[in-house]
Amino acid sequence: MKKIFILSLVLFVVGSVTGYVLARDRYTDIPDITATSIVEQMQKEGFLVTQSLVLQEDGTIEKKSGNALKDFFLGQRIDAQATLKVDRGVDLTKIAQDDILLTEQTVRVRLPAVETRSVELLGGITLANDQGIIKKIFDNEDGYNEAIILLQEQARSAAEAEEFSRIAKTSSEEQMQRILRLMGITQEIIFVY
Repeated sequence: MKKIFILSLVLFVVGSVTGYVLARDRYTDIPDITATSIVEQMQKEGFLVTQSLVLQEDGTIEKKSGNALKDFFLGQRIDAQATLKVDRGVDLTKIAQDDILLTEQTVRVRLPAVETRSVELLGGITLANDQGIIKKIFDNEDGYNEAIILLQEQARSAAEAEEFSRIAKTSSEEQMQRILRLMGITQEIIFVY
């Protein structure tokens, strides 16, 4: 019984010393927060999506010459409707070391401008295509590609309106603040553009 106790005591001491040595090395190697470490962390994040909008868009494409007879044979009118999702945010890979200013009281970060990352079609697209007689026979196309381009441009433009841009900017700052706080930054964080 005495041998088991001594063996247990030796194993406990060896385990404690080993654990201390491993943990000491792990926690003494935590680097100081510098502009370089902040930039590296930001660039790891990549593009930070801070706003997603779902928009219902309607659009019309008219291919008319102004001549009623010519339009009767060759004209075209496409009415399209679709639901689109627009993702906006900041591209953190654009942050450089000179965009970070560290002092004892503050961390000043110059953020890139909010930009639109993607415009995606959700579901299908509803098309109404009215074509002239000759166009219908010889060059029949449904107008899908032109319609989706038009609707995507409209959705992108709507998402970049001032009210949505202000919300995206505020959301970007909140997300960046969380990332910086997780890095261990305790100073006041100031964002500039």
